[in-house]
Amino acid sequence: MSLKWEELKQGGSTHYKTGKVEPIDLYKAITPHPLLSALSVFALCNVMKYGFRQLTRGYKREDCDKIRHYASMIQIDNDEKGCKNVVVGRRRKSIGKNGQGRKDNKGN
Repeated sequence: MSLKWEELKQGGSTHYKTGKVEPIDLYKAITPHPLLSALSVFALCNVMKYGFRQLTRGYKREDCDKIRHYASMIQIDNDEKGCKNVVVGRRRKSIGKNGQGRKDNKGN
């Protein structure tokens, strides 16, 4: 099942839907690193947070639903950029639509 960005946002919490711009749209617009958007970093941190809660609080279906929601954000964000991950040695490198790898801040 492949969701689009607007469809995914509809599944988010209603307490953030108070104005024209949602905080999640701001995360999506910021790119602090050539390989990662702020949205992907935010979503990955939430996947870890809700996964860790499973260890400390026990199984909660709501937490599993949130893990799935945030993992979908990462997937959609990268799909929209045309990225896919490939293993280069022991490091993963993002490959863009043109098939070319992007350089990181160290020129790699």
